[in-house]
Amino acid sequence: MENLDKAVIHTINKHSMLKHGDEVLIALSGGADSVALFSFLYTYADELDITLRAAHLEHGLRGEESLRDRRFVEDLCEFKGVSLHVKSVDIAAFAKSRGLSVEVCARNERYAFFEQVCGNAKIATAHTASDNAETILLNLTRGTSLAGICGIPPVRGSIIRPLIECTRKMVENYCEENNLRYVTDSTNLSDEYSRNRVRHHIIPTLRCINPNLEGRFSDMAELLRNDNILLEQIAADALESMKLISPLSFDREAYLALEHPIMARVLIQILKSLDLRYDKYRIEQMDSFIRNGGAYQLSPEYRLVVRQSRFVFEKKTIPLPNFYVDITKNELENIVGLWRIAVYPGKEIILRLVDCKEFENTDALLLKNSLDYDKMNMFVNLRGRLPGDSIRLSGRGCTKSVRDLCRESGMDVSARQRMVIMEESGRTIWVEGFGVAEAAAPTKDSKRILTIEVVENNA
Repeated sequence: MENLDKAVIHTINKHSMLKHGDEVLIALSGGADSVALFSFLYTYADELDITLRAAHLEHGLRGEESLRDRRFVEDLCEFKGVSLHVKSVDIAAFAKSRGLSVEVCARNERYAFFEQVCGNAKIATAHTASDNAETILLNLTRGTSLAGICGIPPVRGSIIRPLIECTRKMVENYCEENNLRYVTDSTNLSDEYSRNRVRHHIIPTLRCINPNLEGRFSDMAELLRNDNILLEQIAADALESMKLISPLSFDREAYLALEHPIMARVLIQILKSLDLRYDKYRIEQMDSFIRNGGAYQLSPEYRLVVRQSRFVFEKKTIPLPNFYVDITKNELENIVGLWRIAVYPGKEIILRLVDCKEFENTDALLLKNSLDYDKMNMFVNLRGRLPGDSIRLSGRGCTKSVRDLCRESGMDVSARQRMVIMEESGRTIWVEGFGVAEAAAPTKDSKRILTIEVVENNA
């Protein structure tokens, strides 16, 4: 067995890349790396018990040369009897319209195409140890975190990289020894791109110091990747322990007790979950606000707000216009069981009329959201919060504006915008989150109780 064969088999087993019966989609550009990967997987398909497909994205960047690559890949797959997915795109136009570099846009489009056509297949790309070393050096030059010097992961989700422990020289030797034809991208010969300058000038210089440069970089990346995985898990556990009952609300003191590297990772994990960008400056700004208080606008949709012992990522929510539901006692008395009323997207109010005998030994939360049914007027309504709303809550002994109640409790803006109120004859008798009015509260003499339950689906 040749050197590359041994190395690839070792990599596949070491990282559990494939199992019996897997289907593999090969990212096939037509260059030496992808042709070597294609040849290896085709040769060992029976031994590995896998089936193959291939995918080629024609970028439209190099005119006739780009079309030549496509024809080469089509001929190769037809000759070997491997199903091929092909797509042509105008990367230059996409990059311009999206404000991206051609390199980044091309990468994004390739992976989007592979994901589109892969189905349940593993996606095999032909990244090598040489690519890995170049990536690490580029990231170091531009400035990076630990994740940036972990290099290219051997496995990421459904993406596998069987050649990641093979150097480019090993690939070229494999192609020569097996008489494999491939195409050469002329842009790889130019120093116009940063990666090519690293490949043509920096890597050869460093290899004079250590001939096994790629191997040592791969070893380092593996060690750092394991450290990074552990740190990410510690941060994820810390984040989980910081979560409060309210959505996107976190314990401030628990955050401040963390070690600084974990703090940064916690904030990054939150931003990733909200699909928000992050960088060193943003993380430092967020940390400063959490320590010192205030509000920090993260995007048109989200802002970070610090409220006493917690910090919250508030999402801008627009209430439904003119939300207003009339309810009559006749309707309540004729409904068997529960009455569900949709008030906002993902939010329902559940009303239930019960006899006081069923209501004994109930919990405090249910009592807080229960009204003496026989004290209520014939007509009530549910509506959203309005300016000037106030209520004399049971047990408080004073009337307060709903605005003051929200402010004193630290209620999130998004929750205020979706708040539900019950009123009768212009008088507020229940406010979501705060409870029932004194005049409508149940007593020991109450006969029938109307319970109110709020159900939210935050998915």
